[in-house]
This record gives sequence, structure tokens and C-alpha cells, in this order.
Amino acid sequence: MIDHDFSRAALVVAHPDDEILWFSSVIDEVASVHICYLDVPGREDWTQGRRLAQERFPLPNARFVGLTESVAFQCADWADPQSSDHGLQLSRTDRALPGFDGERYANNFLTLQQYLRETLEPGQTVLTHNPWGEYGHEEHVQVYRAVKSLQAEMRLEVWHSAYVSDRSANLFAKTLASQSFEYISRSTNLTRARTLEALYRETNCWTWPFDDYAWFQTEYLMRANAGSTPGATLPVNFVNVDNAQLARTFNQPKVRLMQQIINRLKGR
Repeated sequence: MIDHDFSRAALVVAHPDDEILWFSSVIDEVASVHICYLDVPGREDWTQGRRLAQERFPLPNARFVGLTESVAFQCADWADPQSSDHGLQLSRTDRALPGFDGERYANNFLTLQQYLRETLEPGQTVLTHNPWGEYGHEEHVQVYRAVKSLQAEMRLEVWHSAYVSDRSANLFAKTLASQSFEYISRSTNLTRARTLEALYRETNCWTWPFDDYAWFQTEYLMRANAGSTPGATLPVNFVNVDNAQLARTFNQPKVRLMQQIINRLKGR
């Protein structure tokens, strides 16, 4: 397993705090950080908190793109997730949050795609979310798809995180069955991670829904191997989540939830 130089890479993430939850091991190395979504319809506290965090953000190479969220969380069928032109197929069910806007989800993909086309450099290395959206977030999948859609056109080298959860396991399995990956391991940057977590908590927009985030000591980064034999095993960072409690957190900012349980799976 050979390490990789990401000093000229761009890191593209969905929401403020994604850059540190899933990419602490590279955040101080990359050339630029792009945080796509900012305002959250139906959650004025997060919107104002994120804007304040943006003003106080300590990384000079970070750019907040400023897209308004579609609030698509909980709107895909995670038991049998299906792809769409803009990420995942969504539906307004009783799981949908008040601010959900399916049309915005589609429009955000196109806006993000154009932003990346104008911002990234041809041949650049890009780090982003994985195809199953880490713990299972529809906008994480959307950001990955937007980056991936430009890979051939712009000759991008695309790496993504290796975090997965019980919620996103079915989409993870579908992806793993269709291709194999190479991976590298990196030590998490706990100093930077805790500094940014503190900023988000101080500004009331730390969106991870459990009281204490137990940082991994190591996280994995993956790159799909084009044309290789599908079904290869690989290490991942596994997060065990509770879907009902995740949904309540997006509706109730002050509720205290169960202690997070994180286990690491290693490929054999």
C-alpha cells in the first residue's frame, strides 16, 4: 500500500463539517477545499451558524460555494437505493424533512457541475465523498456524482473516503460488486479535527447527531480501478448509526441522542 501526494489536490465536500468528519487526514495537505452547501431551509439555526463559521473559518484555502440545500436527507430508499441523473432517486414520504425540495436537488447538481467545471484544473486530483454517501446522505452522493461526471471530460483523478454505515451498506455493496479499489491509509489529524469541531459546536451547526464523535486513529482513502476485476475486498471505516435518531436530529437541534458507536472493519 503506497501513499499518495495530495498537495495539489482539491477537496470537494457537501456540507460544513464534512471536510473534517471524513477527511481530517488530508485537510491540511490539499491545495483547496470546496464546501458546497450552506443555507438549510427549515433550520435557521444551522443557516446562521454556518454563516458565522464561514466568517471564522481558519483555513485560507477554503471556499464556500453557497448552494442552498435541497434537504434531501431521508428521501432515498436506503433499503434499495436507485441512481438518478442527479444522484439518487428521491420521493416525498413521511420521512421527508420540512424543507425538502426535489427540484432543487436536480438544479443543485447542474449548478455544482458547472462550478466544478469552471474551478477545477484539467488533470487535477480531486478528493470527495464516496458513491454511497458515507453514513448515507443523499447530498453526499450528489456531490460524488457531480465530480465523477466530469472525470473523463477533465481527466480528473478521483479519490474518495472509505466511511460506510449500516444505513448505507446496501449501496456500498452494490458499488463494491461492480468494481475494485486501491486504497491508502492515513492517520487522522486529531488536532485539526477537534479545532474545527469546536468551531462548529460554538456556532451551533455541528450536524453529526451524536453527543461525542469518536475519531478514528486511521482513515482510508479509495480510488476505483478502471477495468479491474469486480468484487475486491478492502478496508473501510464503519460507522453504526440509528436512522430514526438521525432523522429526529435534523428536526430537533437540542435533543441529546445515544452515544455513537464506531467500529472499524478491515478487509481480509
